[in-house]
Amino acid sequence: MEHAASDHGHVIDVIFNILLFFAISGVLVPALQRAKVSPVLGYLLAGIVVGPYGMGQLSEAYPWLHYISIKDQDTVTVLGELG
Repeated sequence: MEHAASDHGHVIDVIFNILLFFAISGVLVPALQRAKVSPVLGYLLAGIVVGPYGMGQLSEAYPWLHYISIKDQDTVTVLGELG
């Protein structure tokens, strides 16, 4: 039963991270479109900013960044496959 609870928590983390990415993209992409920049560039930029090599690395030093960054590489792989 412990294993099921652990899987449930991981699924919730993945869903939260996906929603975080979409929320950041929902703000960043329209802003870049107003500047006449491709939306694809906006999605790439959002991934860089919230990904494990952007703010994800800084979340160790600044714990509050944990809530607005994706630290799990598997989640990034799932988002990449969605694209």
